[in-house]
Amino acid sequence: MLYENLAEEPYHVVKVIALFLREWTQRQKELTADEQFLHQGREPHLRHVLQGKRLLLFKEMLREL
Repeated sequence: MLYENLAEEPYHVVKVIALFLREWTQRQKELTADEQFLHQGREPHLRHVLQGKRLLLFKEMLREL
């Protein structure tokens, strides 16, 4: 990653980052209903703590990376 950031042209680095963000933003939109269902099944105190967290998306990102 460091090599790519330092050796590649800046436009290429920005393009790769933008593509990464676009793909995961799209996946987040696809998982919205599943995320809501997951959070609704939690205990009230957990719902409060986990509010706004995208657990399924994070899980997929960890698996891919």
